[in-house]
Amino acid sequence: MGPLRTYRKEGTNGDPANTFRLGANNGKYTPLSGLSPWVVGGFVTQEKEAITVAFRSLEDCIATPQPEGVFGALKDMGGDFITTDLSTAFENNPTELQIHIAYQAIAWFVTHKGRWPAVNNKADAEEVVEQAKKLLPQCGFVQLGGPLQLNEELVAQVAMYAGVELQGMTAFWGGIVSQELVKVAGKFTPIRQFLNFGMTKCLPDSPPGDTAPIGSRYDDLIQVFGRSLVEKLGNLKIFMVGCGALGCEYIKNFALNGVCCGPQGMLTITDNDRIEVSNLNRQFLFRADNVGQPKSVAAFERAKSMNKSLNVNALQEFVGPNTEKIFNDEFWTGIDLVANALDNMKARMYVDGKCVFYEKPLLESGTMGTGFNIDVVVPHMTKSYADGGNADEGGGVPMCTLRNFPHLIDHCIEWSRAQFEDMFVEPAAQASSVLENVAEYVAKKKAATVDNTTQARGALIARAVAVLSKVKVTLEVAASQPTIEACAEMAWRDFHQMFRDNIQNLITAFPEHHKDKSGNNFWSGHRKFPSAAVYDPKNPTHVNFMITATNLYASMLALPTHGPKPPPEVELPEQWQAKFRGADWINGIVGGFTVPEYKQGKVTDLTDEEGGEKAEDTKDFEAQLNQLFEDLLALGGKLEGAKLEPADFEKDDDDNFHIDFITACSNMRAVNYQIPEAPRDKCKMIAGKIIPAIATTTASVCGLVILELLKILQNKPIESMSNGNCDIGSNNYTMFEPNPPAQIKQQMVLDKYAVGQALESNPEFFDTNGNLQDEYKEYFARTVDAFPAIHNKWEKIWVDASVNSTLGELRDAVMAKIKSMGAPDEVVLSLIAGATKDTKNDEGESIGTATTFWNPMMKSTHENLDKNWAELIKEKDGLDVTALEFLPLTPEVMTFALENEDLDAEVATPTIILRLKPKCCFKPWDDQRISGGWEAYAWVEAACLRRQLCALEAYTYGLEERLRALETKDK
Repeated sequence: MGPLRTYRKEGTNGDPANTFRLGANNGKYTPLSGLSPWVVGGFVTQEKEAITVAFRSLEDCIATPQPEGVFGALKDMGGDFITTDLSTAFENNPTELQIHIAYQAIAWFVTHKGRWPAVNNKADAEEVVEQAKKLLPQCGFVQLGGPLQLNEELVAQVAMYAGVELQGMTAFWGGIVSQELVKVAGKFTPIRQFLNFGMTKCLPDSPPGDTAPIGSRYDDLIQVFGRSLVEKLGNLKIFMVGCGALGCEYIKNFALNGVCCGPQGMLTITDNDRIEVSNLNRQFLFRADNVGQPKSVAAFERAKSMNKSLNVNALQEFVGPNTEKIFNDEFWTGIDLVANALDNMKARMYVDGKCVFYEKPLLESGTMGTGFNIDVVVPHMTKSYADGGNADEGGGVPMCTLRNFPHLIDHCIEWSRAQFEDMFVEPAAQASSVLENVAEYVAKKKAATVDNTTQARGALIARAVAVLSKVKVTLEVAASQPTIEACAEMAWRDFHQMFRDNIQNLITAFPEHHKDKSGNNFWSGHRKFPSAAVYDPKNPTHVNFMITATNLYASMLALPTHGPKPPPEVELPEQWQAKFRGADWINGIVGGFTVPEYKQGKVTDLTDEEGGEKAEDTKDFEAQLNQLFEDLLALGGKLEGAKLEPADFEKDDDDNFHIDFITACSNMRAVNYQIPEAPRDKCKMIAGKIIPAIATTTASVCGLVILELLKILQNKPIESMSNGNCDIGSNNYTMFEPNPPAQIKQQMVLDKYAVGQALESNPEFFDTNGNLQDEYKEYFARTVDAFPAIHNKWEKIWVDASVNSTLGELRDAVMAKIKSMGAPDEVVLSLIAGATKDTKNDEGESIGTATTFWNPMMKSTHENLDKNWAELIKEKDGLDVTALEFLPLTPEVMTFALENEDLDAEVATPTIILRLKPKCCFKPWDDQRISGGWEAYAWVEAACLRRQLCALEAYTYGLEERLRALETKDK
């Protein structure tokens, strides 16, 4: 913030001490007056002030909705109406003002008629419009083009449906009103004064012919959309993924709208999670007696009390590659649409990919505190969810920030999550490779580090030293019949290495008043000067680090006392490992340890500007690494009986020490750098990549999603669909038209793997957010051609094939199809490979590997052309395709790579699908019932009559009981 230093003892103009106001300058006082000269470093923290909010009375607002002297009634222009419809905001007929006039005219109608305007009654609607014309001049609305012009069609629509309640809209408003009650406590911005929100695009384009009410609980829906659409709602087959905060709201909305309540309807819910106490404050279907139960089952049971007709198949399966035998082709082709209720991006992307392949509409929504978003995905009409935003070009926060210069608690938590892998996962995984063949392991490591000739050599060697040091210690302990005390000693060493030695190395290399190469203060900007830790047995954070690290090491080393932990739903007599959780227990062990001697070391992961190590400065690391190689080879014959179990990070088990370790480690790191500590919940949210939710927000967003579902069933065009980014805390309501499918054409793309490598080896290429800077992008770009020249991800290329064909015949069939579509001569097939599998290399990095079936440049693969292709993939990858009706050629199954020889570039195509049997269950979007003229099975009236009959039977039974009682009394 420039040359300032806050030694001001008293505030100015009543402000607190050591504060200044941005932009405050009245000639006598400036933001920087009274401050001593700037010396070095420092941070400015924003302090928010309480604001007293004044409201005009309702009577005044109705009489003069536009404040006198204000030009433009919308809030953006200084008026009292919050903008909700950007398409009309700067025209002469803002939707918000038209709705306001309609409401006033309807209020007049109710006052004078004693009733609401009749639904679908044109005469009543016309009377409301006439009254609106009279009221309009009294409001005095003045817009950009002069006096407001009444939108008679919109006012008539509001009047015609004023007497109905659409559950989706009531849920939306319920969340907003509830949030306004929260605002009374002083948090968030209250609405001032009017919020008028319209969803007229949801209404039928023309009045349905079957809107007469039948005495059903769905009469409000019927009167607006017609009985045939309600029949469709009931007979939908929906797959809902996730059953947390969003899922509870979805199920409630489905039950109240009759969705999946017809005889052919089915709501399949899956969530592999169980209910925790912390879920009860926002996942409203759950109660205290549900804790420990599967979420999907408990939610279904609660929803049945709202609508007994709701058909639900409740599963407890994770949706991902490992469950594709459950969620197979038959399952995906048998559903109508998908509703995502997930709390993480990875799962969302997976489901989105499945919806794209099987051409299913996706109702996607998400929340972040009081903010929410809606993304409606319709096959061949809109972008997919994955295409909705710009892909992250970076790989996270640069290593130099995470490892040396954190300035946010998020950095500390992300660093701690990496430490979890470095301490309890990678050493055990690497050690397992050593146990298999130590000589081969060392040879591979040498080839990847000391024999490396790339620019990243120094960073790779330094990284290998850190990893192999832990591997060596892990193997030594594992081979020596480890005890819990040995595990505590490992945690003790880690404590001093992580929070004392590494910090002291940094302080020694860059003292507090150190200058950088340009002569500026090194410890300035985001760099906070750290302080080393000293173990304090009375400090709960220190103690918790020792307890959690000790227990995690004990589990990794498979101590007899630390066998596999039972799942959270299993009730134990006492908390798991209760005797290894006390402060007295760990301090009793630690009391027998000596404090390790500090030995100065190197500071790694620095940019050149920060004084990073040059190639010639890596000699010390190289010597250490060679010594580690010798030590591992010497250990090779002493490891018999050693057993290791790498940790598998699980955020949702509160007793497995995982989140407790992240919390203690993060807060230790935060104290090192004078960063405010974080509570356990925040550490869990960030480390577990959880998207937070609150009940008011989820109610509102899921209400709007229901309205989008109604649009999909009416086959509305893209102009009528609505995506949205809203915030009920700050009163921001932005609804907009979805984008059409993204075009795939020839382009330059970044090599993600190379960018990820550069993030560690060349952090100076990236900004503080971990994004590759523009001037370096050309070095990581490559050309990708496209065929057809312009297509989108919804498109498919179908190839008739047989499981009895050879690989050569299959190759020819695929290329014949491509050429028949007009592919130029320079587009050729360059590779056929088997299933791509994720494996970890010697550095612990995930890489994709696949068996090469055919490559024109590899003669050894040419013999495969004469082999049966189905038998080949079964032999190499264990995939049996003989019973399948169709098979997509994707990396998960088999890759057919096309190349443009002239451009020396790969060629992107639509997904190629092999049709293996004449009758195929796959249906493109245009052939699916939800996309066209679907005559749904009629069930609503029958359900209504059954309900009435049940009521009559109950009433008759009651009368008979009374009659019997009277007859008995008379006798």
